[in-house]
Order: sequence, then C-alpha cells, then structure tokens
Amino acid sequence: MESVTLEALPAEIKTAILYAITDLASLNAVVHASPSFHALYLSQRKQLLSTVLERCLQLPVMVDAVAALIALRGWQERCKAPKAALEAADEFLSKYIPLRSMLAPPYSYSAYEHLDQELDVYQSFASLTEDDLIEMARLHTMVEFILKEMVHSFLELRPDTQKPKEENVALSPPETFRMQRALYRLEIYRLLFSTRGLPWFEEQDRLSDIYVNSDDQWNLFLSLFTPWEMEEIRCAAMNLKCDGANLVGLEIDDEHRENYVSLGLGFLYHSIHVSSITCREERLLKQKAILRGTLSRAVYFIVDALDTIPQYEYGWDFGDEGTDGKTFLSDADWNSPNLAWTWCLINSPHEDASIELWRDLSNPLRKWGFLFWDEHRLKEWSLSPEMIREIQNSPVDKPSGRPYPFGWT
Repeated sequence: MESVTLEALPAEIKTAILYAITDLASLNAVVHASPSFHALYLSQRKQLLSTVLERCLQLPVMVDAVAALIALRGWQERCKAPKAALEAADEFLSKYIPLRSMLAPPYSYSAYEHLDQELDVYQSFASLTEDDLIEMARLHTMVEFILKEMVHSFLELRPDTQKPKEENVALSPPETFRMQRALYRLEIYRLLFSTRGLPWFEEQDRLSDIYVNSDDQWNLFLSLFTPWEMEEIRCAAMNLKCDGANLVGLEIDDEHRENYVSLGLGFLYHSIHVSSITCREERLLKQKAILRGTLSRAVYFIVDALDTIPQYEYGWDFGDEGTDGKTFLSDADWNSPNLAWTWCLINSPHEDASIELWRDLSNPLRKWGFLFWDEHRLKEWSLSPEMIREIQNSPVDKPSGRPYPFGWT
C-alpha cells in the first residue's frame, strides 16, 4: 500500500494536524512542507497563531511578550509622529504594570502610580489583531532561536568537572521562563530607550524629547524588577554581548560588543543564521551586509542604567527589610530566585545582600547564567553552596579603563 502524502490528506485531517501543533517551529515546518497546508494556514492564520502562541507562552512570559508588542507599536508610532520619550515610556508603563499584576509580583515603589490597576493578559492577548499575532510570533521565534545559542554558551562555561559537557539540554518550564523573560525585557528596554533608528523631528529637542538619561531609565522601568530579575537581564545581556561579535566573525572591543546588543534581537537572530552558512565567501558577504553601518557609534546599551545607584525606596522593597531573596521556595515560583542565588547570600557580610549581589560588577558566576538553572540541574552538576561561593569570590582579571558591568571572558 502506498504511503499517504501530506498533500493527499483530507482537509479535515490537515486542519486537525495544524491545530494540534504546540510550537511555532513545528508549525512553520509543516506549513512550508506542503502547498495545501500553507494555503490552509493562510485561510486560518489568526486562529492558528493565537492557538500555538497561547500554548507555548507560559504566563510569566506571555506578560512580557504582550508588553514587547505594546512597546514595539509605541516605537513605531514615534517613528511616524513626534512624541517625547518620557511620555511614550509613561504610556507603556500604564499598560505594563497592570499586566504584571496577574503575576502578583513583589511590591515595588515604582509601580505605585498604577498599583490599583489590573489588566488581564489573556483578554489583551485575545484582542490582538492578525497583524499583532504575526508580529508576536516573529518575535517569539527569535527569542526561542537565540535562547538555544545562549544555553549552549552557558553550558560550555559552567564550572563543574563533568566530562563531556552537554552541548544542549531540555530546559524545564522554570528555566525557560527565566531566560525568555530576560530576553523579552532586553528588547522592551531597547524599544523604550534606545535612540537608534528613531527620526528626529524639527519641533523636538534632541536631549529632552528623544534621550532618556540612565537614572530615569532605571527609575521608570528597571526598578520594577527584583534584584534577581535584574541579574537575569544582566546575565542575558552579557552573554549576547560576548556572542554577538563572535557570530559576526570579528575581533572587537567591549564597547562595540555592547553595541551589538543594542541592535536588538532581530540583528542577533539574523547574525546567528548567517554565522551557520558553510560557504565562507557567502558567509563573509552576508556578514558585511549585516554589519554595514552598525559600528558608526557604539553605545553602552543598558550598562549605565543597570549600574544606577538604587533609590532608598528600592532598598526598603528588596533589601533586608523587604523581599530580600534569601529564601529558596520553589523553581515553579516565578517571583522567587533560584537556589544558586540564595546560596550566594549565605553568611553574606553585606547589608541588603541581594541588592549588592546584583550590583557586583565582576561576578564570575554570571558567565554560565547561574541564576537561570533549577535545583535539580545544580545537583546533577554536583554544585554546592561552598563551590558557588568559592567561584563567586575568586579573583577576576578586570580590563583596564572603564569597568564593564556585564562581565568579561
């Protein structure tokens, strides 16, 4: 009996197959494998994308995925008509903070203005247009793809002696949402505060209307997050900074490496694809095309904002008298730190130790994304509190000149 091809399947079976798919990569593969599946997909694209995205986005990630779309639409509006950066950021926060209320995050003083407001993320998701869903699927595809590269890099640098080291692992749901939300938050930050690509309208003041200083960036956006969530962002940024230059095949300094992170997830996504081209001549040509114009000016993307001295209120919220992050509850608790974070705080001599840990500019644990991994993973790797603290306190050769908070390799 001849095997049945995809094209020969009845329409109702094809429809059932499409609606049973649980991730974007598989949906993309099926749709591009068959003209009839592609036609069926186009006829029901909105519902199919909505179904798949809702399956693959955990709640703590969906909040930031919807927020990233809101930030993107706000950035696109600023490209069409003049709007002050602070006004645009305030508009974003008036939606983002109510969206985050579904997660019941620890209290942060910077959310006070919108503290009594709630916005159901599932209702917001259900109201998205087809174009919105296409954009969200595009961004999440990039997040998932870049995440694989980031995990590979972390695994290569982890400190245990297990040989051979895995090149990849199947991430647990908590490991996935920690890494994915860090990537989404980096992209949100870029859309809110990076001036790259924004037009300058004649009626705007370049400093007061377009540029937001690092203190305001921190107070408006970053101060919403706990110290360990701030560390997630720092770890992801450090990894992307180091890998970005490697992917485009250049030996460049740290200043320009940070510049690559400021170009956004789209740039990194395309860089990864280009770096995998086996033909050297074709790869070099496409790398040059991607790089054209990107080194004209380097920026300390997010560095200065992360390095801002917190206001007293932040210390009250997340210092020793607040949500101090010293207790490991569960990997499934998206508002709590992982076990490795709490190990770093055992017998810490610092006041407000959780805040000091995030502000440590040269923490060598950052290289392998220490606070992304689950309890079972740390134990599989035979890591212990003593080993973690020994690595944490090991000397680091700092480069001369400006200290680089992202870390260095």
